[in-house]
Amino acid sequence: MRVGAKYKREYDTPKTPYQRVLECDEVPEEKKEELRKIYAKLDPVKLKWDIDKKVSQIIKTAQPKNNVS
Repeated sequence: MRVGAKYKREYDTPKTPYQRVLECDEVPEEKKEELRKIYAKLDPVKLKWDIDKKVSQIIKTAQPKNNVS
């Protein structure tokens, strides 16, 4: 929207990709229902724990091994 010599931007309300997919008319209802079932089973605490575990494995693998003679 133009206000004088400047443009004023209007932003959409923030939404997650999941929320945007559910609002999209082009996505079939069967896919939306499938996503709802997956979303209902998600456990944020377990996801965080799994991510932390994998990151620590990557760090452990990336560290050089010390060869002490």
